[in-house]
Amino acid sequence: MNLYPKAIMMKVLSRLLCLVLCLPLLVIGQEKITWNKDGAEMALILAGSFEMGDSKNEPDDWMKKSKPVHRVELDAFYMDVHEVTVRQFKTFVNETGYSYNRWNDVAKYSPGDDYPIVLVDWHDAMAYAKWTGKRLPTEAEWEYAARGGLIGKRYPWGDDENVARDRANYSGTGGKDKWERQTSPVGSFEANGYGLYDMAGNVYEWCADWYGSDYYSASPAKNPLGPDTGSGRLLRGGSWDGDAYGLRVDVRYYDPPINRFNYIGFRCVSGLDTSSDSFTNVEPKPLYSPLPTASPSLSRLFQRMVCLPGKLSTPSNSKTIPS
Repeated sequence: MNLYPKAIMMKVLSRLLCLVLCLPLLVIGQEKITWNKDGAEMALILAGSFEMGDSKNEPDDWMKKSKPVHRVELDAFYMDVHEVTVRQFKTFVNETGYSYNRWNDVAKYSPGDDYPIVLVDWHDAMAYAKWTGKRLPTEAEWEYAARGGLIGKRYPWGDDENVARDRANYSGTGGKDKWERQTSPVGSFEANGYGLYDMAGNVYEWCADWYGSDYYSASPAKNPLGPDTGSGRLLRGGSWDGDAYGLRVDVRYYDPPINRFNYIGFRCVSGLDTSSDSFTNVEPKPLYSPLPTASPSLSRLFQRMVCLPGKLSTPSNSKTIPS
């Protein structure tokens, strides 16, 4: 009996098994792009589903708006890594002649170009998004992205409120939160699991949806867009002027779309059905420890078993965007 084919098969299987076992040690890259119109870095949020709403069944009255928990499925989308900055909004106003004259007031709370724009109403945010060729996120997209891949947690970093001062800018100071009564420069705190900054604190962010008190009970299971009408547009994320409970990923606020406050800003998203000349691809960044930080002996074993010559490289960013 010829044992050579069996030996080859066993060798192949052993290499595949080693590859599977070592996958957690590989560099996992997240696709990011730079949006050409406003220079915003955007992260790809993969399609998926999640439990939306108050999974902790919190007893507080202000959490009633976040019930019942319901499962939502979303298509993939890109989201701005940072909140829209003063610099970006100034560029929009200067290039389009958009009527906006609150710059002196903005400077009191966002005293630099790299701070988030504030004192913008929902219509201002929509006008900016239209100018860039993007849009505001739906409430479901916002919460899905804010969770950063975590399941059933209160905050973008987990459940521990004790570390909030090192993770977000909200009312008061302490830890890494050194900004009293104003915003912080975007990206001053650690990103969440999807590489998004300031999903908790700094400024509340406008969403596209109207608020509906009973919408969660009747929400479509896929790509919900919110009610057809309402008196207020949704706000998410907490702010420099709010308490720690407002930092929770499932807390819902809303305001009339004409309101401009010093603690409200926004960020944009885009679907994947966009022209490829709207953005520039950038290298994906590792989301957790790459193979070279593992033990050298394990690295050499892995490379020998799967026939990888030399050092492992970051996966290429070659996804084709539908147009």
